[in-house]
Amino acid sequence: MGITDTDTAPHPIKDTANLSSFSDSFHIDDGLAVVSLPKKENVIPADNRTHAPKRFLSLTKRFHSDTDLRTMYENKMMNYILQHQVEVAPPSPSAAPNFYLPHHAVKKGRHTAVKWRNVFDASSHEPGSPLLNAFLEMGPKLLPEIRLVLLRFRIHKCAILGDVSQAFLQITLDPKDRDLTRFLWYRLVQNGQGSYDITDDVISYRFTRLPFGLTCSTFLLSATIRTLANMFHDTYPTASALMD
Repeated sequence: MGITDTDTAPHPIKDTANLSSFSDSFHIDDGLAVVSLPKKENVIPADNRTHAPKRFLSLTKRFHSDTDLRTMYENKMMNYILQHQVEVAPPSPSAAPNFYLPHHAVKKGRHTAVKWRNVFDASSHEPGSPLLNAFLEMGPKLLPEIRLVLLRFRIHKCAILGDVSQAFLQITLDPKDRDLTRFLWYRLVQNGQGSYDITDDVISYRFTRLPFGLTCSTFLLSATIRTLANMFHDTYPTASALMD
C-alpha cells in the first residue's frame, strides 16, 4: 500500500476520451475557466418543460407555510442572479436540447446549527424519458484516494487545509450548454432605491456557471484545477507539483 499522489493505473478508453474532450474544449475567457458538459452519444434528454412547473408549484406551497424558508430561498436565488451565476434564459430554438432543473431546499444540521441550501435536481425526468444525468458522462475520478490522503497526513507534523469558496460556481459554463441547466424562478425588477424586488412573474433562468449536482460536476472541477495548475506551473511551481 504505497503512498502516492495519484493512481498510476491507466484510464479506461472512455475516460481517456472524456479527458481528451475536456482538453479540447477547455479555454480561458476574460480570466475565467470555461468548460463544456461531456455528453453521451445517441442520448438526448427529454424536454421536461411541462414537468418543471409541477415541482415549482410544490416548492411554492412550502413557502406559504414556512416564511423563514421562503426568505432564505429568495436570498440565495437573489445572490445567484446578482452575482451573474445565472441569467434570464433566452427563447430556445425548437431543435436545441434543453432541460429544466427542478430545485428544492435541503436542511443540514440540527437545532441552532441548521443550514439550508438550494439543490438542483439533474435526476428529475419525465416518465419513460432519460434524465439529464443519464445524458452526461460522469468522467474519470481525479480525486486522490481518501486512504492515501489520511496516510500522507501522518508524514509531517503540520498540515495545511484550503477551500475554494463556491468552487463549482467559479467555473464558467460554455454558452452552448447552458440551456441544459434551465430552471424556473420569479422575475426580478429594480426599484427606485437601486435594489431589486421579486415579482410574481415566473420565468426561465439558466446557469452561466457550473452547477453542483450534475453527474460530471466533480470531474469538471477536478480537471479544471489540474489544468490550471499545469498552465501556471512556472509561476507557482510548488503548488502545481502538489497536483501531479
